[in-house]
Amino acid sequence: CSVTCGRGTKKREIACVLQNQTKIEEEHCSHLPRPRTQKACRARGCPTWKANRWSETLLGRPVPFATAGDCYSAAKCPQGQFSINLIGTGLKVAEATKWTSQGNYVSVKVHRSEDGTRIYGRCGGFCGKCIPQAHNGLLLEVH
Repeated sequence: CSVTCGRGTKKREIACVLQNQTKIEEEHCSHLPRPRTQKACRARGCPTWKANRWSETLLGRPVPFATAGDCYSAAKCPQGQFSINLIGTGLKVAEATKWTSQGNYVSVKVHRSEDGTRIYGRCGGFCGKCIPQAHNGLLLEVH
């Protein structure tokens, strides 16, 4: 494959040959369908960054990165907010990164920029929050 990850092209040489594998002029094979000289291929998945959550503290308790929530809002008006801005870092949040809800009557509204460098989330409910899905976490890719 022409690439080490992602989509690429496989190429091969073809030749018109006799039964003993001696190469001859292509015009002698013109009556036969010509085999393809290349085809698409897909190498293994490209590497990606996985960032574990960073945490800060609020009143001595950890606050996970890319997480938001509250205990006081109606489901249609979440008050917890988070934002991620990766502009200028060469990174973007991977499309595979999804947020999941925890708690009661949770509203999860996560918006991502077209290029994946900015994420804005509003989450909350009756003691509800959103967090990056546990099995992937917050995945980053080279932009």
